[in-house]
Amino acid sequence: MGDAVTSQGRELVLVLGPGRSGTSTMAGALARTGFQVPDALDGDDSNPTGFYEPAWAVDFHTRLLERVCVHTLDGDPAAYDELAKVLADPEPGAELTDWLATELAAHPRLVIKDPRLVWFRDLWVTAAQSAGVSPAFVVMLRHPAEVSSSRSEFYDAPQGTAVAGWINVVLLTERLTRGSRRAFVTYADLLTDWRPVLSTMSARLDLHLDPAPDVSTHPIDEFIDPGAASTRTRLVGARRARLAAGSGRSDVRDHHRVGVGWGPGLDPGRSGRTRRGVRPRARRRGRDRARALAAQGSARPTSRRTRG
Repeated sequence: MGDAVTSQGRELVLVLGPGRSGTSTMAGALARTGFQVPDALDGDDSNPTGFYEPAWAVDFHTRLLERVCVHTLDGDPAAYDELAKVLADPEPGAELTDWLATELAAHPRLVIKDPRLVWFRDLWVTAAQSAGVSPAFVVMLRHPAEVSSSRSEFYDAPQGTAVAGWINVVLLTERLTRGSRRAFVTYADLLTDWRPVLSTMSARLDLHLDPAPDVSTHPIDEFIDPGAASTRTRLVGARRARLAAGSGRSDVRDHHRVGVGWGPGLDPGRSGRTRRGVRPRARRRGRDRARALAAQGSARPTSRRTRG
């Protein structure tokens, strides 16, 4: 038995990747194979099937990022260095350790997903080890053009800023998880045929999936449509055609919704909260700052992130 499964049969999977990369789909699939998402946020228009993000973790990560003005998809290569003082503070680590221990005691098999999580990889590994678990990492990948287009549609983020952030966060994710038990999964592969993807991933990470992917009638079948990839390709092509014709923005909601849906009785949203209810002022500040940086068209000041 590998390190991902340790004392008392506990398992912890941390799903990483920039937002709009298929992280919700992966977490939702794992939630249908015996893993729990504690106090999950409800879905909204940008992700009607649910985010599969623990509300506590989103609050925790957002609060710490705000301290040093680092954003979820920060394009500055020096952003991680700005977090050094936060990571060195023992209080957040103790807070996370207590929360994770409590959740694992209630649900021994957890999947935790939040696009902000990668910035705090070390805190999570330390907290998991304190609980007797070595986490497994699943890194979701999607073409940056698709990610930036989706983020522009739903989060009003400039596409150039989104691509820069994608590059920085993906490289950071690879570096921080190097040497850890990890698996890279593309969103396109997951949509095309989820069974071999999850089979390979679970074998690589030594995870127990229940029900197993080879079960003929599986809850994931109601969640991921195997034909979604071809439909997604048609939608992207139609979008490009509309933009070329000058018709404006396409409906990326159709692009994202295709291939994922609720299974009977599987709604994970127990928190009664959506992302829009989680620190909305911080989200507005980040969006305004991204617009300002894009308008400047230059790098941030030399003395980065001057605090007022």
